[in-house]
Amino acid sequence: MAGTDVVLDDLIDITTSGGVTTTKYAGFMPETPDDALQFLETGGMGAVHAMSSVAGAAVEENPSVQIIRRSPSYRRARVEMNFIWRMLDGLGDRTINGTRYFWIEAMQSPFPLGQDESGRSLISCNFRISKALSTSTST
Repeated sequence: MAGTDVVLDDLIDITTSGGVTTTKYAGFMPETPDDALQFLETGGMGAVHAMSSVAGAAVEENPSVQIIRRSPSYRRARVEMNFIWRMLDGLGDRTINGTRYFWIEAMQSPFPLGQDESGRSLISCNFRISKALSTSTST
């Protein structure tokens, strides 16, 4: 998966390996196809730092991610978002693409965002993540 956001790529990889076959996009979602998943980084929390007298001693990152499922069928969007919610909520201590993830938790149950301008249903869920500091230049 080509992309610049390691955490988004990692979540796309884990949902794909978990059986989610819907087309996935990191950071954006084009107008087509009708059935799609969008993975977006949101605010997150501050990093965890080691005891050190120098700046840049972060050892753990705490990003947050919003996943949005779009579909002409409300039921299809809801069922798949519930599946993703169950897959990711409470996921602990797993290495994905070389990065150690300590914990992933849902910030709430999946919820409807309404419809887009084409009348397709949007169902979302937000996740808090605790992971080791990325070794690449992006998080």
